[in-house]
Amino acid sequence: MYRHLSKGRLWQGLFIAALGLFFLAIVGVGIMSTANGANDVERERTTKLARFAIDSRMTTLSAAAEANSYWDDAADAVYRGAGRDSFFDTNWLSPTVDNPDYDAVIAVDVDGKVWRAGARGRVDMSARPNGAMASQAQRLAAQLVSGTDNVSGLYLDGGDLFVVSASKIRFTDGARNSAIIAGRYQKLVYRNPVDAAAITAMGADLGISGMKFSTQRVDRPSIQLRDTDKRIIGYLSWDPPTSGWLAVKQSAPVLAIGSLLFFLALTFAGRFGYTLLARLSNQALTDSLSRLPNRRALRKAISERVAQRIDHGLALIDLDGFKNVNDRFGHAVGDRLIRMIAELLHELSNNQAIVARLGGDEFAILIDGKESEAAVEEITRQFLERLESPMVVDGRSIWVGASIGLTASKGNGLDDGELLRRADIAMYSAKQKGKMRFQWFESHLDDEQKFASEIASELRDSLKAGDLQVMYQPIVNSTGQNCECVEALVRWTSPTHGSIPPDTFIPIAETFGLIDAIGLFVMRKACGELAHVHDVSLAVNVSAAQLRNTQFPVQLAGILAETGFAPARLELEITETYLVTDIEFARRVIGDVIALGVSVSLDDFGTGYASIGFLRQFAFGKLKIDKSLVHQGMDDGAARALVQLSVAAARAMNMVVTAEGVETEAQADLMRVAGCDQLQGWYCGHPVPFSELGPFMISHHDITAAA
Repeated sequence: MYRHLSKGRLWQGLFIAALGLFFLAIVGVGIMSTANGANDVERERTTKLARFAIDSRMTTLSAAAEANSYWDDAADAVYRGAGRDSFFDTNWLSPTVDNPDYDAVIAVDVDGKVWRAGARGRVDMSARPNGAMASQAQRLAAQLVSGTDNVSGLYLDGGDLFVVSASKIRFTDGARNSAIIAGRYQKLVYRNPVDAAAITAMGADLGISGMKFSTQRVDRPSIQLRDTDKRIIGYLSWDPPTSGWLAVKQSAPVLAIGSLLFFLALTFAGRFGYTLLARLSNQALTDSLSRLPNRRALRKAISERVAQRIDHGLALIDLDGFKNVNDRFGHAVGDRLIRMIAELLHELSNNQAIVARLGGDEFAILIDGKESEAAVEEITRQFLERLESPMVVDGRSIWVGASIGLTASKGNGLDDGELLRRADIAMYSAKQKGKMRFQWFESHLDDEQKFASEIASELRDSLKAGDLQVMYQPIVNSTGQNCECVEALVRWTSPTHGSIPPDTFIPIAETFGLIDAIGLFVMRKACGELAHVHDVSLAVNVSAAQLRNTQFPVQLAGILAETGFAPARLELEITETYLVTDIEFARRVIGDVIALGVSVSLDDFGTGYASIGFLRQFAFGKLKIDKSLVHQGMDDGAARALVQLSVAAARAMNMVVTAEGVETEAQADLMRVAGCDQLQGWYCGHPVPFSELGPFMISHHDITAAA
């Protein structure tokens, strides 16, 4: 029995040994052909990696160009001509100082002409109109035909290789693009050098030795590089792979071990290459500032969920007041604020959602699951609550708000473009309704957006033609009914929709960037018409957009000089909301206005922002009590007490007090008893055109208008 087992084990051992020898023979015979094959495989692998490395640099630059051009603030600055050079220098040129993704940027207008260019943080207008950099930018921008938003390529300048990418400067909302740009896009072109050091580092990252660029073909592995016109401009080459022959040189006793090590080396190289490719791919899908996924990554994530029929909710976030932060504190502070917002959103999502930065001051939240709608709304609520307190950046308290659009896909097959479009429409609806709120997409918003675009287009035409009407509402003395002041109010009749109330077209004008021009139109026309009307002051409401414009005091001084209107007779009305958004900036602007001899009134007092103590920080000449307090005071003792307290505080600070929205005699009596100096509202007089203003004032105690 034992002899049988021993014999069996012997034959088993012999069989295993023979099998081992046979395997070694196969390995020995095949190692030569394997070595040659390995070299060929390695050559093909390095060729693909080299091509991918060049493509990745173009993809990374393309993502940067798109993120900086697909931006509402950028489009506003470029197409409305409000400080586009300043915007270029602060937001596009400044990051080129130390950005690893690009070193130069060029802006090309709709006619293909370079209007600003620079590199490494310095304006370099020598790039216009000649030179390879400008010439290449213009040629690349010309390739952005209809339907193409971004194009990238390579070019050669004096033997140096560069990656270049061009993108259309446009709004995120297609309707605004149609209404404002009408297919004639300006372009933003970014450049990144691929010098010898970069090529060496690229080769080191890929595990490829001797990588070089030359304009002439060399006798070693290489790939052709073509410029944006498809012409061969050079070759990227590297040392021939020899990993297969190194294995052959191993001695016979360690042949098996050498083979194993060879395959292990290939495995390791494959894993290293995969990791590197994954890292390069991740860079193309990551926002370089916030380190969040970018717009491309978000669209890819949405597409994957649509393909897998996964329910998902989307929030599109647009920060309100961020441009003012960049203008006041500089690009560096704005960048830190963006990173803080990114961290806050990531914290609130609790790793349950994808948080992305879409460019500029826009973010998005994407969350999956059957309860995705409730989840994304809850994150949105928490985010808005956190923004009610200021963000502290480098010791500064900075206020920013947000308008948020929400939408969801419940297996209805909405693609990424449609989902983002709906969220964008909902976001603009939230912005029009007063900001610091969210809005779910509803089908009627499409009609509202179409209506808003039509109104904006017609309003723009009316502004050019001077068809807006200025009406004047009297502000009378609370005791004698003398007309002491009139407030200029804008009215407008749409050519297609008829009379449009201000609370409808003013928010649209703010959204489409027209409110500044409307405000200046009203100011100029009212000052011109009332320049020679004696013994009556003029009150004009000034929007937050106008006050955020650093040139507003200069514009105001120009209007006063042009019309001959006495500054002492002009009262500018500003709202509490503007003041609490940026106290220091507001104080400086108000000081510049008062220095012109113009007085400033606080409008809508009592709506919930400013306190009595808050008023002491500003040199207001008048306090206007909001009509809601006037109406509530008839039945609410607390409202009456607040009116009385406000009047007492205003008198202590030598301020005139005006009650707004007085519609009945009882309300007028209540405001007189409370101590208000002036009354305004339908009870005192409806808004009238200038032609009817003289007779009205004559009927109110002989305040006359001079011819």
